[in-house]
Amino acid sequence: MLQQTLSIFYQACGIPLSAEMVARQLGLPTAVVEQLLRTLVQRGRLVLVDQACTGCQVCPLKVVCAGAPTLVQRGYALAAEEREGIVDS
Repeated sequence: MLQQTLSIFYQACGIPLSAEMVARQLGLPTAVVEQLLRTLVQRGRLVLVDQACTGCQVCPLKVVCAGAPTLVQRGYALAAEEREGIVDS
């Protein structure tokens, strides 16, 4: 499940995602996804960021977002080492 969660962030190409967005994509409760995200942060794969959601009008993920926009201003993004992997691929 951790790898599936991480793959969502790779598909987002470094754009921060809220726990709610990830939960919708995985089809899991937000509380479960928040624990997965905390684990990935502890392992250094993700970082916690502020200002994750800037609204659907400018969001490149609006085509895959299932439902209403999240108003959460906190989110998660790939750690710097993980983002380097996107560029190198």
